[in-house]
Amino acid sequence: MAGCLWCAILMLSFQVIQVQGQEPQMMVQHFVGNQIIFTCSLPRSVKHDTKCNLYFGEASRPIITTTVGKKSSSNSEQRFCQFFFQINNFLRHLDFVQQKDASCDYSLQKESLSLSYRSVRYNLKDCLQQIKAQAIASPELTLNPPAITETDSVTLNCQTPSSVSVSQCDFYIASQKLSKGSSCVQTLTATELLEIAHMSLPAEVEIFFHLN
Repeated sequence: MAGCLWCAILMLSFQVIQVQGQEPQMMVQHFVGNQIIFTCSLPRSVKHDTKCNLYFGEASRPIITTTVGKKSSSNSEQRFCQFFFQINNFLRHLDFVQQKDASCDYSLQKESLSLSYRSVRYNLKDCLQQIKAQAIASPELTLNPPAITETDSVTLNCQTPSSVSVSQCDFYIASQKLSKGSSCVQTLTATELLEIAHMSLPAEVEIFFHLN
């Protein structure tokens, strides 16, 4: 009896991995706020009742399944599927997989066990960094001393949030990037500061920090 059951499982697995058609293409749109959209672009030859599957990481089962839509233009009619996630729900699903990427495939409703090739995996690292950056506080800039003369020096200290690991800081003074390295603490003479600011003070200072 056990032997027959094992054979049935093997036959079912063979049917599921049958492939057809061209592989789709994955695109991700992250909107500032609380929503992220995954778009699976399909060949124009697919039918309107085609179903799409979205996968995260190494998971073999889809996170969500939806039906194809279409986008018409004067030159072509593009088929696609879209998957909408709230950020919290998106992050919760990613916690269950080791590989932080997304992919999609599609199947016909009449042949639901016949799947297309998976799309190339879309790396979600940049998207996760953007979400993480939105959730943390802004850095704080301190000047020591707060006022200097033409013969003095000033130390710019970018104090980043303790909740994140920062690899480097980029300082911009009057829209010009400092070329003195990537440390989050920079010391400038008054002469250097005036040269960077084109002899025009006060000058705006912007700081960007990179997360590990």
